[in-house]
Amino acid sequence: FDEIIFNKSGLGCTPLHWAALRGHSEACAVLVHAGTKEELTVKDNAGFTPVQLAFDKGHRHVAPFLVRTIVLIRPLFV
Repeated sequence: FDEIIFNKSGLGCTPLHWAALRGHSEACAVLVHAGTKEELTVKDNAGFTPVQLAFDKGHRHVAPFLVRTIVLIRPLFV
């Protein structure tokens, strides 16, 4: 399962990128809880994070969830 979560496509997208891009909130939740904090801020080949893709596509339920998750774990980055 870990291999799937951390695998990147040819475009540099992780499964979290794809789930955020398509607005799949349940998939995002599963991937966030199964993944690592670094995966929330990893950029694809175009330089976008999963949260940026969700905002860009107007997924109002996914983007705030990802932002809240980043804010909650921010102290862990220090």
